[in-house]
Amino acid sequence: HLAFLPERPYLTQGTLREMLGASDGSVPLDGEMRSALLIIDASDLVERAEGTDQERDWEHVLSQREQQVVALARVLVARPRFVFVDNLGRIVGEGRLAMVLAAFVERGITCVVLSGADEPRLHYDTVLVLAADGTWHVETLQPGTIPGSGGQP
Repeated sequence: HLAFLPERPYLTQGTLREMLGASDGSVPLDGEMRSALLIIDASDLVERAEGTDQERDWEHVLSQREQQVVALARVLVARPRFVFVDNLGRIVGEGRLAMVLAAFVERGITCVVLSGADEPRLHYDTVLVLAADGTWHVETLQPGTIPGSGGQP
């Protein structure tokens, strides 16, 4: 199954548990929710939401970045086979990017990141580069190396 995370996610009114629930209607366990929120550095949301079962209007309670983080935590809980994310590095920050990508791998989620040339490539293994003239090429990287450095960190 697929998940798409746009830069501006849509969150409905409801509980944090419902926000992190899977699309099939299954409800996540507390441990799953807390683990996903911890990975993306958002464990304080449970406290701010006054628990996982208090109904909130999330679009008014959370900033846009926090809404993106909740949507990302939902993907970690739901474990789709593929996720397409718009500007992942901007959502989680470069300091947490490696941890979030590792969490995807650990959960069997293939992550496709859509971003501009300014997105750091240090933590990715493959980059599809699309040029303005319509040409493209694939760069195969070793995570932790800088593109064009001959595999050196």
